[in-house]
Amino acid sequence: MSRSRITKICLAQNRVPVVLFIHQRVWHLRRVLRAIRAYCPSRLFIFADGWDKRDPKEKKACQAARRLVKNEVDWPCQTLYQFSTKKIGLKTSVEKGLCQVFSKVPAAIILEDDCVASPEFFKFCEQNLRRYRRDHKVMSLSGSCFVDEKISIPGRAYLSRYPHCWGWATWKRAWRKYQGELKTDTLQKILHRQFFPAQETAHWSRIVLELVRGGISSWAYFWIWAHWKNGARALTPAVNLVRNIGFDATARHTRELAKPLLVRTGNPRLALQGSVVSISMSEFLDRSVFQNHYRRMAGRRSWWEKITDRLRWLSRSRRRKKGQRSSSCRTI
Repeated sequence: MSRSRITKICLAQNRVPVVLFIHQRVWHLRRVLRAIRAYCPSRLFIFADGWDKRDPKEKKACQAARRLVKNEVDWPCQTLYQFSTKKIGLKTSVEKGLCQVFSKVPAAIILEDDCVASPEFFKFCEQNLRRYRRDHKVMSLSGSCFVDEKISIPGRAYLSRYPHCWGWATWKRAWRKYQGELKTDTLQKILHRQFFPAQETAHWSRIVLELVRGGISSWAYFWIWAHWKNGARALTPAVNLVRNIGFDATARHTRELAKPLLVRTGNPRLALQGSVVSISMSEFLDRSVFQNHYRRMAGRRSWWEKITDRLRWLSRSRRRKKGQRSSSCRTI
């Protein structure tokens, strides 16, 4: 898209502010910025974590990422750059960064440097940030959908108890309820008020222990607990709208996953038309998300589930390769 075309789009529409958290992943970041440029927000907040002074490779990669964002933001845009001089970690970066953002704007779309958003994701956020801005039972919007593809979703979105962090949006009034530190008994009390099935309760109890021991350092789990504590939900699209491309050796938290996420594919426009499903249906869909996503990430699936998962992944790969071959034949 030409610069003059981008300028006209930016001047014609007042877009939702976008927040981007980056570190050292230049290849991934370039693709994320390409998607943001297509949306053309009028305000952009970029927060960059620092590097370990003992690691010259990390320093070089971080500096390259910072140069990239300075060069790639080439549309009319009010940009705030916050480059940390020391390594503070993603949890602290998100917590401090969003507090700063919401001191300036009432709502925002949040991305990390490995989350490539579709055009429909930005539209989904625009629509629903307006629609639910005064509904305190909705605390956030997610861009990811992990419902098993075999299950039919009779609507464009559902209200989940699981807010996902790979492309999301929220309001100032919701982020105020976030607490980055909670005592063990508080975490357990909030968990048991959810009345999850035994398997889910056991899973989240293990997460509590890891959070308390320091085995997990993640703002995202405390964001989930903020939803539970306030009896709120995350509006989640019926199809996946954000692609996570960061499952590799450059990741900080997801490098151990052998295969990509099992997201729900489909026409992204389906998330923009129709109604939101009922709470009872939403809870049924959450059970699928627990099995298809959280349990899978924790590596606590049975051998049969792992075999089925592998076969499904191989089937998708074959279909994708077949589609690429047929496309190349038509081109010739």
